[in-house]
Amino acid sequence: MSYITYNLIAKIENNRDALIEALTKNLRYQYVHEFFTPFHGVVCQTNDNLREVPFTRFTEENFNNEADKIYKVENQLRDYSIELSKSFADTEIAFINVDCFGGKCSSNGFVVKNGQKIYVNDGHHSAHMDILKKISADYSGWHFHPFTRNFYSRKAGVKGGIMGDIVNFTLPAIWMSFDIEFGKNPAYRIVIAKNELLVEKENFFEFYFMKIDDNWLKILGTIFDDSAENLADMENTMSENLSGLEYQVQFDLFDGSFQKKTGTLPAELGFEVAQRSYRYKAFNERPFQFHPPENNSRQTGSKQGENTGSFSNEKKGFFSRLFRRK
Repeated sequence: MSYITYNLIAKIENNRDALIEALTKNLRYQYVHEFFTPFHGVVCQTNDNLREVPFTRFTEENFNNEADKIYKVENQLRDYSIELSKSFADTEIAFINVDCFGGKCSSNGFVVKNGQKIYVNDGHHSAHMDILKKISADYSGWHFHPFTRNFYSRKAGVKGGIMGDIVNFTLPAIWMSFDIEFGKNPAYRIVIAKNELLVEKENFFEFYFMKIDDNWLKILGTIFDDSAENLADMENTMSENLSGLEYQVQFDLFDGSFQKKTGTLPAELGFEVAQRSYRYKAFNERPFQFHPPENNSRQTGSKQGENTGSFSNEKKGFFSRLFRRK
């Protein structure tokens, strides 16, 4: 499945209201959204949702056909980024095109200031990292929430995102932990494929674990309910089932009201892992439908250790018991 986005991105400093007003007033067919992590900024985006609206519905434009609509609207954002920079002469503005297909992503774009391109990157699976660092020196990490398919999914009530990493452990063992605790709980849906695991609590949150290689699992996810009760439940669920492992995970509400990063990876290693691209090659080996692994012998009667509210390795969760850690 492919997903293509065109993005105009600016860092917010003392220009928030003026930037948002200019974008919403002059770009009728794009989404405009403020974000707060990994830096405070605004993104204006054209994405695949545009393709679902017939060209005849755009009554204020004279599009000849679908291809004409897509070409003109997508290039409108590219061209407007240069015009906008003339009105905000002190602001560096990025234009980034992200194209994902089969799990592989590439990006390209430029940075413009006062009408002049000051940096151009013609394309690479990590091009967006270099571009974003030009407008925010403290930008770090390969993953960027506004480039994900569900960032603008207001119909689904998406409130936030989850990202993280697990090192030196296997996907089947992660599945075993969640399956033991929640496999018979009707509030949860747990499905696994060769390289993927989905743990979903419907209308509350979902965790997605993706095998990158034999030593690295990526954690992604979505937050649907932003209540304090759900945020605490989500944290506890993750921490108890990863207790005893080397991992890091970050929870972010898109309105900036909640941000938390926890885990056991040392800061230097965690930073190194977060910088690494995990969409540099296609991921087509995975099956189209999730299915349980063969010889699924579900254990019952297992209890997690009591929740202490921390992510310490000393918690007696599933993996602590597995390794007989005291």
